[in-house]
Amino acid sequence: MNTSIQSTRGRVSACLLFLLLPCATVPAADTAMPPRLERYFADLVTIEANFEQEQIDAQTGERRQASGTFLLSRPGKFRWDYLDPYKQLILADGDKIWIYDPDLEQVIVKQAKQALGDMPAQLLSSTQPLNESFDIFQLEDADGLTWFKLEPIAKDSTVEAIRLGFDRDHLRAMELTDAFGQETRIRFLNVKRNPVINPSRLKFVPPPGVDLVGE
Repeated sequence: MNTSIQSTRGRVSACLLFLLLPCATVPAADTAMPPRLERYFADLVTIEANFEQEQIDAQTGERRQASGTFLLSRPGKFRWDYLDPYKQLILADGDKIWIYDPDLEQVIVKQAKQALGDMPAQLLSSTQPLNESFDIFQLEDADGLTWFKLEPIAKDSTVEAIRLGFDRDHLRAMELTDAFGQETRIRFLNVKRNPVINPSRLKFVPPPGVDLVGE
């Protein structure tokens, strides 16, 4: 594959990759969970949605876009299918994290416990209360959404802040700022809350002939 294409692909999908970086664990905070967030996560089991992602370079202001589909099954399982401008799969099956690039014919596999840490990928898939890992602030409503800002309690986190935007029933937006000021915005479309998801969609078997990197 052309190295410039490969580089662009890596930058666009960096959002999901830094979601998988480990960070330090900290004692539970004493702050209470905001009622709106507590109600949303209380009976959340599965999510199915489309997503649109925009990544903004902190130095150049360049914007890179991608889109695809998203599945979540709590605890510990999720699937991001990038479909445009390229295909890539990032899947957590509760035990391992699989990153599959069909064009490169490569699969990277990691142990989930080592890869997830306490950061945004776990934010949705974990049943651990958010206020145990984040200081939580309610922001002013904007764009028809109710917004919350989450700041990691761990000071050495790879993420500076996470903003979650909700309408009445669904999580519609997630915005992440990393330690270098790079911003990633994700919008969720056609959201289904607690749909029945076939377990086979959250399992991964490496296709024959691909390079397997990792465990």
